Amino acid sequence: MTRSPSLAVRRTAALVMLSLLGACGGGDDGGHETAAAQQQAQSQGAPHDAVHDERLQPAADVSVAAVRPGFVYRQGKTLMLDGRPYLFVGVNAFGLTGCRTGAPDSQATLDAFFSSLRPHSTTRTWAFRSLGAEGVERVVRTAEKYGQKVIFALADGAGFCGDADGRSGGEGTLKTDAWYGGGYRGAYFDWIRTVVPKYKDSPAIAMWEIANEPKGLTAAVTDEVMKTFFDDTAALIKSLDPNHLVSSGSQAEYVYGTSDFSYVHSGPDIDVASVHEYDYAYQDSRTIVSSHFSAVIGKMQALDKPLYIGETGIGLSQCMSPQARADALRQKYDAYLARGAAGVLYWGWSPTPDSGCDPYSGGADGPGSPVMAMTKAYVIPGDTTPPPPGPVEPTQTTYDDSRFSYSGTWAVGSGAGKYQDADRYTMEAGAFYTLAFSGTSVRLYTSVAPHHGIVAVSVDGGEERLVDLYSTTRAEQRLVYTSPTLPAGSHTLKVRATGTRNPSASDTVATADKAVVVSAASTPPNEPVMTTTEHDDSEFAYEGGWATGTGAGKYRNADRYAATAGAAYSYAFTGTAIEIYSSMAPHHGIVGVSIDGGPERSVDLYKASRAEQALVYMSPTLAQGPHRVRVRVTGRKNAASTGTVGTADKVVVRSKG
Repeated sequence: MTRSPSLAVRRTAALVMLSLLGACGGGDDGGHETAAAQQQAQSQGAPHDAVHDERLQPAADVSVAAVRPGFVYRQGKTLMLDGRPYLFVGVNAFGLTGCRTGAPDSQATLDAFFSSLRPHSTTRTWAFRSLGAEGVERVVRTAEKYGQKVIFALADGAGFCGDADGRSGGEGTLKTDAWYGGGYRGAYFDWIRTVVPKYKDSPAIAMWEIANEPKGLTAAVTDEVMKTFFDDTAALIKSLDPNHLVSSGSQAEYVYGTSDFSYVHSGPDIDVASVHEYDYAYQDSRTIVSSHFSAVIGKMQALDKPLYIGETGIGLSQCMSPQARADALRQKYDAYLARGAAGVLYWGWSPTPDSGCDPYSGGADGPGSPVMAMTKAYVIPGDTTPPPPGPVEPTQTTYDDSRFSYSGTWAVGSGAGKYQDADRYTMEAGAFYTLAFSGTSVRLYTSVAPHHGIVAVSVDGGEERLVDLYSTTRAEQRLVYTSPTLPAGSHTLKVRATGTRNPSASDTVATADKAVVVSAASTPPNEPVMTTTEHDDSEFAYEGGWATGTGAGKYRNADRYAATAGAAYSYAFTGTAIEIYSSMAPHHGIVGVSIDGGPERSVDLYKASRAEQALVYMSPTLAQGPHRVRVRVTGRKNAASTGTVGTADKVVVRSKG
């Protein structure tokens, strides 16, 4: 199939526009805050904040109706999975459901992608109405197959991928003010009613995003308008699917409608917020931690809700080598997770990656790239990622239809795709089967088809839950029910044919294929406590001539500087990682940083306007123990700099206690 204009191209246009607007608006924060956005913020200034501050209360420490095995939930600002804190590092894979080529990726591509990830990884992709239901279905079922998590954005605020509902113009134009003012209750809400409830029982859904980058076309989309949109949509999603989290999909605090970040995310059905940033390539700033993240992380923590980096990327800027890009992105992962982000998602993955040196390219990486290899192998700080299901759930047991006890008339069916090539079926209302088991949860798998009806599922004689086995096309071994977490011990599952069907089904068939019983997970060992300490320039050992500088903004109001090639400072520490903070300025040059006498890494301290305490270097993860970092003035500079100054301000050491 002929490839439609790639999202890399589309994103290029959007990012170039941001850069041009940023150049007009000035500033030293990555260039995304335009003059219009600044005017918007001013127009919604102190009176607006004064009205809303008293209404901002920490979120209740609950996010799902009942915590279910394998489902992501939250406790306050911490994402959780199976009783443990869940941090994630993953990728955006926008093309999985059809945006890249106009058709969903093939099953072979999906299998290759999801099977290559470590268990419980999180991937973000699109579930836009314009792309249809088939791609969403394929992605969910494949993610289930490999034990993966997916964040689905339900619409596109930027108007790409054919998402024309409410769009102000052609491809890549924002939605109209009227759409945010209430137009969303039409086709968009119809789509949510179609797609969301279908997957309410799937552990593959990490969360639903209301939209990718919701933002007003003009200042008419105020924070009040956006909050109403967020709250209405989140309430609808929760009414259809109480089992999964809801994220706003927000871009940042500088767009129309989300300038009061706390207020717009304070609704009871909004669980999570996000920030998107591509600041590293902007004006060659090589920014690790975006100022837009720093502006809102404290606000979300005050609401007791998680914040994740929904998109970050370096693109193919500066014609960096693939390994250099991977190293820089690892620094971003380290920095964001250390500063309280719930997760970081790189943009992005594609089986047909971009090439060239466009600084605003989407920078999609293909299978086997250094960025993908690093992301898959990245060690989550504190080792809080859930372990693979095998070792933790050693008594996970599968029972086929021959192990069930039947009441009523059930016939035997056979065919490839069924568990062990056989199942049973009935059309008799009231017929049922049961399974007695010992464990903490049970998952039910069976066929779905156009002529299948509705069954009622219960555990231990409790309240029945209706499960619709209808599907427009036949599928075998479909996960149709997951029990709540049960006390460890003996239980009985019952599945009853109700004799009813939804209007689209042609009959009321009920089927029995297999059940998977899970025992209680083993108790994880206590994790070592991570400690962080700061050290100023007075604690460093110096070589050569260094002068003292003073001024507000420097750590403890002082630092040191040198311009002579060969001048150096070092610091001995005990820990697992070290960060270097220094000033950046138009007359600063390039320093060489090394750990334990290893190879030097060049770090450019040039910046078009001065900044203090900038994070300029993060070490790789080191073995816990004694180490020494050394920073050397090289006497070199990039072409834009007017000098070769190197500075020393502070370091931050991370250590396992």
